[in-house]
Amino acid sequence: FVPDAVVRRHARDPQPPSAAYADRFHGAVLMADIIGYTALTERYSRHPEGVEQLKTQLNDFFGRLNSVIFGYGGDIISFAGDSVFAVWRDSGEHAAVRSAAQCALEAQRTLDRSDLGESLMLRMRIVIAAGELTIATVGGHDGKWECVTTGEPLSRIGGGVALAPPGSVVLDAAAFEQLGGACDAAALPVGYQMLSRLHAPAALPVVEPHAPDGAAATALRAYIAPPVLEQLDAGQSDWLAEFRRVSTMFVRVAGIDYRADGALARLDAVTRAMQEEVARHEGTFHRVIVDDKGTNMLCVWGIPGRSHEDDAARALSAALALPDKLRALRSEEHTSELQSRL
Repeated sequence: FVPDAVVRRHARDPQPPSAAYADRFHGAVLMADIIGYTALTERYSRHPEGVEQLKTQLNDFFGRLNSVIFGYGGDIISFAGDSVFAVWRDSGEHAAVRSAAQCALEAQRTLDRSDLGESLMLRMRIVIAAGELTIATVGGHDGKWECVTTGEPLSRIGGGVALAPPGSVVLDAAAFEQLGGACDAAALPVGYQMLSRLHAPAALPVVEPHAPDGAAATALRAYIAPPVLEQLDAGQSDWLAEFRRVSTMFVRVAGIDYRADGALARLDAVTRAMQEEVARHEGTFHRVIVDDKGTNMLCVWGIPGRSHEDDAARALSAALALPDKLRALRSEEHTSELQSRL
């Protein structure tokens, strides 16, 4: 998946990425936390045909959610487990927060309590935060680049999720202030508000989908995981879903302050070092996510085209090698702050 902001960037400049890049803007970020996702996966993993049924159910649910987000002018930036993140750019008069809020209320109205049969139901908690955001391109090892969104609003999402009951829309203090009282909301602890209604919803924006041409499409391949590209190039898109035993490595990196100068360079260096180490152990660097818990990186061993009998040992060996990689970065940066937890 590639955000629309990146697609449009390469429509203007169809060259593949060659260096880290940052696109900074004021706006709003929305996170939809899906409740019932784990139960759904466990139910369908019990029988052989379950993977196709699971794919069908999830494609339908996320397809409808994506349509609502796109319809209100949002740009989906990542799917993180059972959560979806989207952003809106501010075009004046705090339009980003208003559009995100309208989108959230409509998503809850149309998708909350989605009945999947067999006593299964999906619900959502939605949280909106506002402020300065950055969509960054980092990494670049062997031509593979990661798109990651950073910014202070992301650090406030987790607090809202902890307070949000299923079916609700929660605003952080900055988002609520930008709505300027033009809404009905109930106060929650530490400045959060639970939104129930907007007083004067705006007209839906005119959204023009952008299809990349040949040159831009080639550049966008740099953001897609090689195993996925290999299957797509082989015409195997119908076989991308399967249950599979894998070994995963989850890394949380501390010491990157996204408010400070040089944060992008540090994230770029850490991402590239991680990509190199994972590739050396013939695994797959899956994604970078920045949220209220910090900078998180997920790596996988055992996916199609990258499977070995000793994948678990390879993952462990990579994990043990990472501290030395980060120590080398600390030495280059003359700092002792950068560290990881695995």
